[in-house]
Amino acid sequence: MTDIPRERYNKAGTENIRREKEGIAMGRYYRLTKKITEKMAEDILKEILGMEDVEKAEFAEENTKILVVTAKEKYPDVMTRIVNIFSRVGKGCEILFDGFQVPEA
Repeated sequence: MTDIPRERYNKAGTENIRREKEGIAMGRYYRLTKKITEKMAEDILKEILGMEDVEKAEFAEENTKILVVTAKEKYPDVMTRIVNIFSRVGKGCEILFDGFQVPEA
């Protein structure tokens, strides 16, 4: 579970459900399973941002976490490609779901 206060988490959860039903783009965070170099992070981000269906992508927490924003219906295809990018460019790096982006209050 994240460190989000319960009332804000519940609001975010409700907002995310609404956004998914409407097919609105939604952000998801992923934690990296191993440390990558700055060059790897740059190359990974360049490839991800070059994907047509990715609206936003950015590293956080000193490149140990990544935020990916894409439309709900595009999510499976986008994430399959991103998993492969991390494995190839990050030399076996995997990513694990780490939560939804909390909408601004």
